[in-house]
Order: sequence, then structure tokens, then C-alpha cells
Amino acid sequence: MDRDRAAHAALSGRCPPWEVWRRSISPATQTHRRTPPSPPIANFLVSANLYKNLYKHERLYMYCKWPFTLYFDGACPLCAREIAFLRRQSTGGKLILVDISADDFDAGALGLTVEQLRSCLHGRFASGQWVTGLDATLWSWRAADVGLWVAPLAWRPLRPLFSVLYRLFCRLRPHLAWLPHPAGGHRCNGEESKCHIR
Repeated sequence: MDRDRAAHAALSGRCPPWEVWRRSISPATQTHRRTPPSPPIANFLVSANLYKNLYKHERLYMYCKWPFTLYFDGACPLCAREIAFLRRQSTGGKLILVDISADDFDAGALGLTVEQLRSCLHGRFASGQWVTGLDATLWSWRAADVGLWVAPLAWRPLRPLFSVLYRLFCRLRPHLAWLPHPAGGHRCNGEESKCHIR
């Protein structure tokens, strides 16, 4: 329609021929061209809102305040080995490690009990934000600057599987007292180091 109007204007002497040609090729007149549709997978991701929720932990990463304090059970051999690794890797002062099995540890100062802290791994940011379980593991490794090794823990589609495996580990952990402790004589024994799954 615009092209016909431009041609009519040129014939009537109101528009020079080169203006007719310019208007005929301008983007405004190319109404017959349509933007190609988005790929089906992109439409699926947008409709499922996965772009927003897939890495929900990254939103917390934007507001977290270091250092991150991890409360661990030093009497457990596996836990002690992981903590020893994190202590070697942590050089930026972003990770504080607190052994809840130490004699001088006071859980009441945190508003919690030792049983609650032993039920699953606990961690707290300097802002007072608490994280537990898999999230405590994820953020402790990030604080030690080795978060890339545990990045799948933040992948939302895999979270249910990792949660089941974590609960299974908590049930099996008291039965792993035969493992050698990196500190020597300490062992994961009795109810003191048991993960209580409710």
C-alpha cells in the first residue's frame, strides 16, 4: 500500500523518482517479512520459567556476606576429611570452620541445640542467613574457592536426587566409624555423631 501511494505521488509530481525507490525498499514497507519463530526449546524454557528458577541459589550469591561459618562434626572421619580439604583450599578468609564436637562449643549461643546441628550440616553467612544440608555444603565449598567442583548441587533438576543421596548418607554415616580419622583416635561413634532423619 505504501509503495502504491509513493508511485501515485511521483506520478502526480509531488515526489521525485528516487524518493519513490527509497520508500519502496525502506524497512517500514517490508511488512511481508516476519521474524522467524523462536526454537521450541526456548519457548519451553520461557514457559516453564526455568531461566529464573534453574539457578535459584545464584540469587542468594548476589546478597551473601562473607565470611561463611560452617558448623561441622569433627568426630566423623568423612566430615573431618572434607573439612581438612576445605581448610587447605581456603585462603581468602571467606570460610570459618567451627567444630561442634569441641568441648568449648556452645550451641546455645546460636539459639540451637547440638542435636539440631548434628541432624544435618549447618552454615551461616555474616548477615545471619542460615543454610543447611546440601546448601551448607555448596556454600562452604564456594567460600573455599572450590565451588566449581560442587556446582551440580545448585542445578535445580538434580536437587531431588542429591537430597535423597544426602539423607541416605546421614543414615549410613554412624556406621562408618571404622574409617580412619585424619586426626588419629577420633571416631564417629554412638548417638553423638548420628544424623537424625525425621
